[in-house]
Amino acid sequence: MAGGASTVIVGALTVGVFGFIGSLDEDPRGARAAPAPTAQRLAASDAQAADAPTFDVAAAADEAMTTLAGYSDAARATEDALYEASEVLRATATAAEADAALAATAQAADAVRADAEAYRASLVEASAATNTQPTGGDVAAQMSYLHQYVFDYNSAQWGDYNPYGGDCTNYAS
Repeated sequence: MAGGASTVIVGALTVGVFGFIGSLDEDPRGARAAPAPTAQRLAASDAQAADAPTFDVAAAADEAMTTLAGYSDAARATEDALYEASEVLRATATAAEADAALAATAQAADAVRADAEAYRASLVEASAATNTQPTGGDVAAQMSYLHQYVFDYNSAQWGDYNPYGGDCTNYAS
């Protein structure tokens, strides 16, 4: 009895699954639901296609926003201007609007890069006068520097993050 019931269940499931798959090809609205395209509709869609942007505006806006990944230390107002320009670019509907918005977005991205690079240059310039520690990845120079000052830590010059003693906690920072 159990074998016959399972055969019936498997058969019903098979018919149900194949019936569902077969129904996917059918148009649920019927053949008469879609109106035939008129000459006026075709002309309107051709005009819209002719005036549409010639590039993917969303991809261009996304590409501009990747600028912030490498230049996030630009001033907030400059970053905001890039974001606003990219949103205007996303909202464009015509080729002329898209071209103008793309130029504005590129200009805003250039401004972000320039602002971040200027900020970085100012940090390098400001630290050049006070930083005597060697930089550039030369491990031997770093170790030589640490050994030079290991017993002569000047907490007045470098600060002391350890209030209980003047050890060399700042050398790693």
